[in-house]
Amino acid sequence: MTTAAIVLAGGSGSRMRRDDNKVFAQVHGLPLIAWSIRTFGRAPSVDHLIVVARAGEHTRIAAVVEAADLDIPVHTTIGGTTRQDSERAGLDVIARSTALRDVELVLIHDAARPFATADLVERVIATTAAVGGAVPALPLDDGVYRTTSDGHLAPRPDDLYRMQTPQGFRTAALLDAYRRAADDGFAGVDTAETVQRYTSLEVAIVPGEADNIKVTFSGDLAAAERIAARHAV
Repeated sequence: MTTAAIVLAGGSGSRMRRDDNKVFAQVHGLPLIAWSIRTFGRAPSVDHLIVVARAGEHTRIAAVVEAADLDIPVHTTIGGTTRQDSERAGLDVIARSTALRDVELVLIHDAARPFATADLVERVIATTAAVGGAVPALPLDDGVYRTTSDGHLAPRPDDLYRMQTPQGFRTAALLDAYRRAADDGFAGVDTAETVQRYTSLEVAIVPGEADNIKVTFSGDLAAAERIAARHAV
């Protein structure tokens, strides 16, 4: 099934105390976004890559793409002020491009998660093709509890997970979900929430990866360097 991967790279660097977009932070000699671009380029089942960037950053993104020397077409577009807006911008590329009209599956990935592997990408694609939707996740192993109405600890649920990306969905259902969300002014915390709200698509969990961290704060760069040393080829 023809698959397109959308990489969301429109975030700011404010929480990392950077003046520029955090996706250009250097990790083991490469811009943060380069890791994701290379991973999708190496995944055998990814046919198209769409990078959603901030206005004015296309030249820098193009340089990263050129250095990656990919064998698949790469499309770039400008994102919006929210994650939902940027997701929609990436989906609009698919909806409007004749070159992408045969795309049956879409993956949406945060550029701030540089270490998702090609193996994870392939597992998400395979599960999406089988059931309609797939999200990588890890069991929530932190000390998180619920409380009762009177402030006492309640039994801890054992079915909570930490969602990761890339998240995969069938194209038609995803486009429909985002059209309906736009009509309602709804913005989900991630792609899966919007899909579950507006479609009956089955969404399965696939095992995530411990190294698939999200680089949000400046302190996360040290962890990213350690992980990058293991992933570097």
